[in-house]
This record gives sequence, structure tokens and C-alpha cells, in this order.
Amino acid sequence: MATKNIIADLNKGEKLTGTNYDIWHKKMTFLLNEQELFEHLTTIMTRPPEGNTAQSRRDLEAFETWSKKDRCARFTLLSCMHDDLIGAYEHCATAKEMWDQLRFDFGGTSITRLRSLVLKFEMYKKDPKNSMTEHLRIMSAMIRDLKNVEVALSDEQQVQAVIRSLPDSWVNMRQILTHNENIKNFADVSRHVELEAEREEAIRVTALFAQGGKRHGHWSKRKNKGKSSTKEGSSSLGPRVGRVSKRRRGKRGGKKDKTKVKSYNCQKMGHFARECTEPKQVSISTSSSIICVCSNVLVAHTFPMWIVDSGATRHVTRDRGGFVDYRRIPAGSQRIYMGNDSSEEVLGVGCYQLPLRTGRTLLLYDVMYAPGVQYNLLSVLSLITLGYCINFKNSSLEITLDDIIIGHGNLCNNLFNMDLVDSDSSSLFVNTNDIDSVTWHARLGHIGQDRMTRLAREGLLGPLAKVNLPICEPCLAGKASRKPFGKAIRATHPLELVHSDICGPMNVKARHGAIYFLTFIDDYSRFGQVFLLAHRSEALDCFKRFIAESENQKGRNLKILQTDRGREYLSAQFNKLCELKGIKRQLTIPYTPQQNGVAERRNRTLLDMVRSMMAQANLPISFWGDALLTAAYILNKVPSQSVLSTPYELWNNREPNLNHLRPWGAAGYVHSTSHKFGKLGPRARKHIFIRYSDSSKGYVMYGEHPDGGGMTEVESRDVIFLENEYPSLGETSKNLDLFESEDSGSILPSLGKGGENIPYLIANDNMSDPQSSGSIPDNKSVSPQNIQDSQVRKSKRGNIPLRHFEIEGNQILMCAISSEYEPASIREALSSQASDEWQVALQEELDSMAKNNVWELVDLPPGRKAIGNKWVLKIKHQADGSIDKYKARLVAKGYTQMQGIDYEDTFSPVVRIASLRLILAIVAQRDLELYQMDVKTAFLNGELDKEIYMTQPEGFEVKGQERKVCRLKRSIYGLKQASR
Repeated sequence: MATKNIIADLNKGEKLTGTNYDIWHKKMTFLLNEQELFEHLTTIMTRPPEGNTAQSRRDLEAFETWSKKDRCARFTLLSCMHDDLIGAYEHCATAKEMWDQLRFDFGGTSITRLRSLVLKFEMYKKDPKNSMTEHLRIMSAMIRDLKNVEVALSDEQQVQAVIRSLPDSWVNMRQILTHNENIKNFADVSRHVELEAEREEAIRVTALFAQGGKRHGHWSKRKNKGKSSTKEGSSSLGPRVGRVSKRRRGKRGGKKDKTKVKSYNCQKMGHFARECTEPKQVSISTSSSIICVCSNVLVAHTFPMWIVDSGATRHVTRDRGGFVDYRRIPAGSQRIYMGNDSSEEVLGVGCYQLPLRTGRTLLLYDVMYAPGVQYNLLSVLSLITLGYCINFKNSSLEITLDDIIIGHGNLCNNLFNMDLVDSDSSSLFVNTNDIDSVTWHARLGHIGQDRMTRLAREGLLGPLAKVNLPICEPCLAGKASRKPFGKAIRATHPLELVHSDICGPMNVKARHGAIYFLTFIDDYSRFGQVFLLAHRSEALDCFKRFIAESENQKGRNLKILQTDRGREYLSAQFNKLCELKGIKRQLTIPYTPQQNGVAERRNRTLLDMVRSMMAQANLPISFWGDALLTAAYILNKVPSQSVLSTPYELWNNREPNLNHLRPWGAAGYVHSTSHKFGKLGPRARKHIFIRYSDSSKGYVMYGEHPDGGGMTEVESRDVIFLENEYPSLGETSKNLDLFESEDSGSILPSLGKGGENIPYLIANDNMSDPQSSGSIPDNKSVSPQNIQDSQVRKSKRGNIPLRHFEIEGNQILMCAISSEYEPASIREALSSQASDEWQVALQEELDSMAKNNVWELVDLPPGRKAIGNKWVLKIKHQADGSIDKYKARLVAKGYTQMQGIDYEDTFSPVVRIASLRLILAIVAQRDLELYQMDVKTAFLNGELDKEIYMTQPEGFEVKGQERKVCRLKRSIYGLKQASR
């Protein structure tokens, strides 16, 4: 009985029509489970053979029972179908066959069904008959349907779909929702929309009540004029409403037919504007001012706006991203002239795809690309010429082609804007992310604004059209110098002329042991390659690698090599290689580095970029080698003043792609391919970006090894970057003292491992020099360069003639057991063999500071900057050369102090030489004993008269108070006023 009631109830409900298969399938599953018939939808039983055995009879009884239930299941399915579908499925022999056929016809995840659901979701608009709550419920059901067919929509796509589905009367609300950054998901946008709908409804009800009150009062007033009130001045609305209604019925003779009535609010038939449930239209008058209250000031657009312009003769855009067919035009050949007598240059023309909110794509031909214009202009004349029709209605417009609606537009700020999708593509599943000039500046290694402007003009920086860089402090710290220039005869094809130079030794050893870097720059394309060297003797091997790689890629031979007269370029092996390869040499005149200006300027540019990148990042200065390789990689992909295009394009015959560039030293989460930590383990680990991989299309990230045991490098392409976060390794210092130090002699390969001392050999002056009598090569192809009054890097390697050495075994031994190694940093000290001695020395220095009450830990006041500090580590020796003690001194970086704020005077009282001579004369005359004394920690006895804040000593930060700084009470070494 219960089953019959269930079937009767379902027969009264919604039946299968084909479009409602998903919900019908769920209902039928519950029903057949309740009837214990669902297993018949998955199994089939065949009729057993006839027999007289007991087993045969049991099998036949089971088949009869199964057949009865199967007929019941088929009856249930047919009873819940629409009459038009019953005839198509009544021939099915079993319930399983019918169930499978229905799923094949209406269910599944076929491409047709997928497209149908996605198209329905994209094109869906609110039905005027539905309330806003019901509209949101329908959209939520669509999202569930898409999820059932394995189409997962992101939160942003759901938000955009809801905004797009709102009626045209909500145009202002759509703009507000589009630019509201607090809306993150479907629930947020639903809440805002429902609140706005409730507000509109409240305003409508209030307006109707106010109109009714006025009307009732009017009737009451007229009535009181004719007769006295029956109720002593009663003002109750109830009786008045009754009398008014009665009088209307008597006068008009009953209810009026509204089938021919048109609402002025929604433009639909059947009701008056006062009865309309749609949000009220905002009428705009051009003859009067508009006073309004804005909840959000829209000063920027996250998607390109297209203005419909009847005065434009051609389509114009400032966005390069929408072109599907683009061609450049000669510079200065076309310009756009505007009404205020200004003009903008046209860089190219092409075919542009304009995605409209109707789901269609408007293909625009001969669109001019001018990044300097303020708005994108849609030419009415160009559209009419192609057969389009543009209809302007009140505050909206409609574009049609052969009576088919192509797109819509709305009036905003007295200009008609096309109604576009919120992304650069018509696809629902494409998002855009505009990147500002500052982020691109960091990604491109702090290159200049002129180069970035050229990249933006060519459309290589995405939607960024105009580069406007603020003052960049890392650039000021790394590029504070003038820019020289010069002229020279240029090469006409790759590898015709290559410039080369070695820069170093640097004052800081890179983390892989390099203290030099070698550059090769092609004169034709300005494409450069950089090699890091631990010893200058590695230059020959790097040159061989450069020749083999370049000649193999370009199919040409290197013709001319221009270098200075460094020893590494004048060795017998180097000269022999050039002779075998037929490479002509061009050497600079002694003490004339300007003749090798291309390589010299490249070295300077690289070091400027390295200092700028390291000023922004929080990595130790020992990472300068990684920053240098990154800077060289970027320089090849950005424009140069010496060539018309980028070096990469001239070298590889294709435009560079800059979308993968990221700021050096930024944080990034690297996807972990190892699942050794189980299903609940992390799938990504935080690392630091240090360079681009030269052997794969990925990033080289630096971070902790997942198994512990220190830091490691990881190459990966699956990295999610945090471009505004620059992690520190705990020992970071903003010291940018990266420069070439004096080179005291030829450096030969070390005898031991990379961390051991490098032997310096003394040349034998009695050895002959086969190169000393050679003539200077012909330099006719190098024209004199204009030497400007600017800083030019001068090679410090010296021009000592080449010597051949005969090295004896005992000399090598003496070099290997040279003086004790003095570490350059606290990390090197604590990882050396004398780590215990250095630990004692460091602790003694800190104890001395604490004993003299040198500082106290405080919070850094607003507006003040803390100066840095460093550890100076020295080994004191006895007169016989043995080690006396290990000395550690904490020194402040006084060069960051500001005069007038941190100090006033820097002079200190000293003894006059005349006074000292007088004392010595008295001692000698009277035969006295003169004793010498030393005041330990003398500087710590001086009290400061200025407030100076210093960072905590490196490696000895107080746990739990790492963010606090030291407020100095007494002078320490390194301060400007310490000696006073």
C-alpha cells in the first residue's frame, strides 16, 4: 500500500522530459531503493532450462520472482516519464536495458552535454518573473550540474557568472560588484545581490505607501470641504482607503483591463510602472546636474573599456593582447589626431577579437594599436560599412547584424561603453592579472624605464601600456653613476666580432667559490654569455665552450676576438687556439680600456643590476654569482641602445617571452613530487628564487632539503611565486660592497678542494718572454671612441709580460702551508677547523660589550633606521710567527650614519708630535724608564650624545626579541664619532 502511494505521488510530480534528467535520476534511485527494485537496474537473469529436478524448479521460481519485480521496475520507470517518451522506451525487454538507454540518451558527460551546460551557464540571464532569491537558486543548481559532469568552476568564475546574469537595469550595481575586492566566492556575491534586491523592494514599497498616503489625504481633504467629518477629525487610513476604493469603483465601473498597459520602467505589457517589480531605472537628464552618493569611487578598470565613437574613422586600441593578427608599421608613418589638437603614434595594425557579454565575439579589422591613447575606440563608421546596425535606446545601445543581436552597450559618464566579459578572452575559464610597472621593473632585474617603455610598446609586457616608474631605491643604491657612450664600426652578422673581458677578483667569494666572471658579447646582436671562474686559468676552457656552442648554433665561424691585454688572453695555449681556428685578435692599447668599451660597459651594467637586485632581496652577498647569471639572462631579452631590437631576437630570430620572469630573491612554493611524507604531507615547500636554469625550462630555487641536512638547490617549473616577499637566510646584510679588488699575481688552480687556500706564485724574472718582442696587431677596424668624463672601469690585473714558470715541488709545498686562514664571515669561522677558538673570541667580545653596558634592546622608533654591523675576525701572531690569539671585533657600519641626525663632528683629540718628542727627550736626558700601555676596549668608554640604533649582532640575536634593535649608550668601533 505504501509503495502504491509513493508511485501515485511521483506520478503527480515532475516527470522526465529529457532536460530534467539529473534530478529525475536521483528521485528514481530513491524510489526504486525504497521498493527494493534497484538491483534490477544493474543485473539481468535469463530463463533457466526446463527440468524435473528440485534445483530446476527452484531456479524457475526465482526467475518468475525476478521477472515480476523487473516488470514492476519497468512500470515505475514508464509511469514517471512524459507521455511523449513512453513510446520510445516501452519496447525495452528489461528494466536494466531501459535504465541504460535513458542514461545514454540524457545522461553521461558527452562533449555535447558539456557544451550545452557550459553555454547555458554563460548565457543565462535573470527571468523577470523570478525573484532574486529564486534566480540565485537556479544558478546554484547550474553550478551543481556542472560539477556533476566534472567541470569545476573557480570561485572567481562563479562570481563573474552571477554578475553577468543580472538584468540590464542593474548596470550600476554590476560595476560596483565587479570592482569590489571583498567579494571572493558565490556566497559573497549572493549576499550582496540579495541585500540590494531587498533594498530595492523596500524603496519600492515605501514609494507606493507614500503615493497612497498623498492620494488618501487628497480625497479626505475634498470630502471635508463638502461635508463635516462623521468622525471628529479622524485621520485613520482604514476608512479613507475604503471610501477611496468605493468611489473609484463607482466612477470607473470595475477592474480595468491591463493587457494593453505598458510599464515605463521595464517596457513590458500588463502592468503599470508603479506596480513593476523590477529595480527602478535611473533617468539621466543632460540639462540638469546629478547629485548622488557613491559607495565606491571607480578610478581604475580591471578590463579594457571600449567606447563607441561615432566620430572615429578607424578602430583604435591601447591593448596589444586582443590581436589575433598583428603587423608592425614603420616608426612614425601613422599618427592619430584627436579633437584637442594632440596626436598619438600608431605602432601597428591588425585584426582584433572583442569578446562580448552576449557570448559572441566581434571581429574588428584594421584596428590601429596606439598605447598612448586613453580609451579604446569602437568606430561606428567602420561597423556600418561592414553591414552592422547600431541602435541607440535611452541609456543603452544594441549592435545587430541581419536582425541578430551581436552585443549591447550602456551609458556611463555620458559615454557609451560596450558590454564586455571581464577577461581578455570570451572563454569563461580564462582570467587576467594585470601587472603594474613596479612589479615588471623587479622582474626585469631593475632595467631602465626606456627599455621597459620599448617592451610595453611592443606588447611584450601584457596589458601594461604605459610605463611610469617611481623612484626606485634599489636602483639608486646600485646605479648611482653616469652613463658613457661611444662610437665604433659595427659587425654586420653574428660572430663577426666578439668582445670579451674578465672582471675580478671580486672582494667577496661567491658561494660556489667563484671570484671572477668572464663575458663574451657578440658585436652584431649584443647577445652575451657569462661564465663564473674560480681561477683565471679557467678562461681558456670557457672560451672553447663558447666557440663550440656558438659556432654550432649559428653555423658560422668566429672571425675577430677583441680583448684587453690580460695574461689569460696572451697565454701560449690561448694564442695557439686562435691560430688553429683562424681567429683574428684585436688587443687594446696599454692603459686604454675604452677600446674594449663594449665588454667593460657590459661588466658595469651587470654589476649595477646585481647590486640593485641584492639591495631588494634579502640574500647574503655571497649569492652575487647567481644574481649575475640572472642579470645576464635578462639583459639578452631586453632592448639595448646599440641595436634596434633585443639581443635575443637578433641572435635567435624570434621575439623573447618575458612572462616567465620573476623578481630575483623572491619567495616561491615549489611543488613536491615526492610522496614519502604520506597523503597528509605538504605538497609544496617554500624556497627562494636564485636564477633561471640553463639546462631546462625551469627555475633554480634555494631552500631547505626536505630530508633535513642543510640547504639545497631545486630545479622546477611548478613554482607559485610570492613576488612581494623576499625571505632571509638569517645572515643577510644590506652591505653592497661588491667590487674588484687588486690582483696580486697569476692564480693557478688550487692543489686541494674548493675551500682550501689558493697558492700565489712569484714569477721568475730570469725567464724569457717570447711575446715581449711581438708587434701590436692591426687595429684598423676599431675606431677611436669618444672618451667622456665618466667613470670607466679600469682593469686591475696589470699588463705584466707573460712568463713561463718552472715550479719546483718545495715551492708548491710552501704555498700550500701558507699563513693561517682568516674567515670573512662568522659562518666561515664557525665552520672552520678553529671553530672553538673563534667561538671563544666572539663570546669574549660580547661579554666585554655587556660589561660596559654598551647597548640596550628597544623597539625601533618610527621614522628611524638602524645601522648595521659586521664581525671583523683576525688572527694575532707572535714575533716568531706562531699564533698568539684569535680576535673578534664587532664593528658598526658607520658609513650609513646621517650627519646632523646620528653625529655632528668626526674629529678626535690626538697628541702633537712635538709633545711626544719632548717627552722622549726628557726620558733620554734623565735616563728614565719609559713604559708603554694599552687601554683595552678604549672606544667603549666614550658616551654618546646622540640616539643611535643598531641591529643585533649577526649570529647572536636574542631569541624571542629578533625584531628589536640595540640602542647604543657608548661608542663602538666603526661609528663616525667613536674616536672622539
